[in-house]
Amino acid sequence: MNLEIYVDGTPLCETFNMIMTDYVDTPPAPKTMQVTIPGADGVLDLSEWFAHRPLFGKRTIEFTCYPNTALDWVEIEESLTKLRNFLHGRAYDFKLSWDEGYTYHGRFEVDTQKMFMQGVALKVKVACEPYKSKGIVEYLLNGELGKSYVVDGPAHDALAVITTQSRAIVNINGTSFFLSPGVWSSDAARLHNGKNTITVNTTPDYGTALWRDYTGDKWNRFDGLTLSYLARAGQNRLKSLKWQAYTGKTWESVRGAWQNNMYVGDNENHPGNDVSLKFEWKDI
Repeated sequence: MNLEIYVDGTPLCETFNMIMTDYVDTPPAPKTMQVTIPGADGVLDLSEWFAHRPLFGKRTIEFTCYPNTALDWVEIEESLTKLRNFLHGRAYDFKLSWDEGYTYHGRFEVDTQKMFMQGVALKVKVACEPYKSKGIVEYLLNGELGKSYVVDGPAHDALAVITTQSRAIVNINGTSFFLSPGVWSSDAARLHNGKNTITVNTTPDYGTALWRDYTGDKWNRFDGLTLSYLARAGQNRLKSLKWQAYTGKTWESVRGAWQNNMYVGDNENHPGNDVSLKFEWKDI
């Protein structure tokens, strides 16, 4: 397999006529803070006290390049000069051919150039940000009549941008947001590593009808309807039935008064009830 690293969109090996080997990715070291408490055993670990998650230093990536042996020494040196001009001391986004979907970011350093009888080896170091990015991920959650979801979160806590087409209540890991239609973000709207519980309700008025909501109506308008229907009719989410809906049913199977069987819960999905959560997904 031919390994390739795409630096700022440039395929390094192909462009500079090289082969890459000896790739080493050293994970970022955790930042720790421990305090000794006089008169107590052990230490107090405050490593996650500030950010409520692990913090890391830089990750280090190293790889070695070998110019194509078909080149002569002059061509090799010309190619390496171009490579150093492109890489050395510069910070780029880069992608790896064997880690599809992820983008890294770091500052490149051409560390050593070793010349020997059979060829040349060029060692490159990259001081990288601790996380690699999968880009923007979207969760599209339907909130009609209120629904709860358990969704995965990335290694790095992610700030979610919430878009809703209707009034909505969104609860993320115990924190509720009361939103009007639009695009919203809050520092408290974060997804953490592992499982996240999200509840979305895009029909917050449904089932909350008050007596005064019927001011001005006449009694005969509600003749044959149950009080339970009136209580649920803050927003119409009941669906009236037609006679053919009972085709095939026996008289004994239909319980209650006729007015109790005039409506069923409208559980169909309606436009405007999807809530979008977008965030950047970062892994170690």
